[in-house]
Amino acid sequence: MRVFDRDGNYLNYWFINNSQAAVPGMAIDPIADRIYVLNDNWMNFGGVYNTNGNFLALWGGITASAGGICVDRAKGNICVSDMSLNRIYILDSNGGLIAQWGETGSGDGQFNVARGICLNTALRRLYVVDRANQRVEYFNMH
Repeated sequence: MRVFDRDGNYLNYWFINNSQAAVPGMAIDPIADRIYVLNDNWMNFGGVYNTNGNFLALWGGITASAGGICVDRAKGNICVSDMSLNRIYILDSNGGLIAQWGETGSGDGQFNVARGICLNTALRRLYVVDRANQRVEYFNMH
């Protein structure tokens, strides 16, 4: 992981736990001083670091193949999409499962490769890129 300032100047770097692993996504929660890193090689969610690069935790067994991640800064929760199981997971800040939904298909609330994910905190809408269905679905969050 390489760190740059807002002007593009190099500041620092650190290695994720498995330096050979691909990193398909990450999300930063500056309020909690955490960086959540997805990792393809662990066959689970990935690692949690502080913003100085210190390893804090490894979360496992949550997804089959994590595709995207974002932070709900209003509630401190983590949202993760699963590309293989076509589900969305809402986790608390310690990695505990709060909610999940989704299945394979092309109907409402169904996905075919749930990939990118982001949250509009002002509207409380969670957007999910449904890659193979060539669409973006959104869900109202409470």
